[in-house]
Amino acid sequence: MDANPLRLDVTLVNLAVPESADPRFRYLKADVRTLEWMQNQAFDVAFSNSLIEHLGDLSAQAQAVAHMKRVARLLYLQTPNRGFFWEPHYALPFVHWLSLPARMRALSLLNRTSLKDQYDAYISNPVRLLSRSELRYLFPETEFDHRAERVLGMTKSWVVRSRKLSVENAPTKEPT
Repeated sequence: MDANPLRLDVTLVNLAVPESADPRFRYLKADVRTLEWMQNQAFDVAFSNSLIEHLGDLSAQAQAVAHMKRVARLLYLQTPNRGFFWEPHYALPFVHWLSLPARMRALSLLNRTSLKDQYDAYISNPVRLLSRSELRYLFPETEFDHRAERVLGMTKSWVVRSRKLSVENAPTKEPT
């Protein structure tokens, strides 16, 4: 059976390349916030699933979004909703609404770790969920569609996607 029947060329951009890389994919060791060197529209699609909330403050998130818009013809981005009561990274309700010091204290008590260990974990993997207004700030253009993923009538996460591929930007490469 063909492992890639659609002949997709998939490049995974990440800070690290896995030791046991899957041969079906290309791997690019890079930071999505610093892709100035990459060619415009180098990719047909930029797909980001629950990444942007790990990139730091709103300025760093905006840098990443600007690069994704520039290097890809189409974009799909999904991220948890800051307004949803459940924080998926900590698997706890309401904790993301606390100030950072209060959140770190609560997590150190719940995880039975020192406050220093909790801050170290946060520094190595910050989590900053986006609100609806912040997402609209990052994607104000009309060519992006904003959607809500709902659970029991509440918005669990946000999805932003390109509305359509314009004819002048359509890929010309034929599948082999």
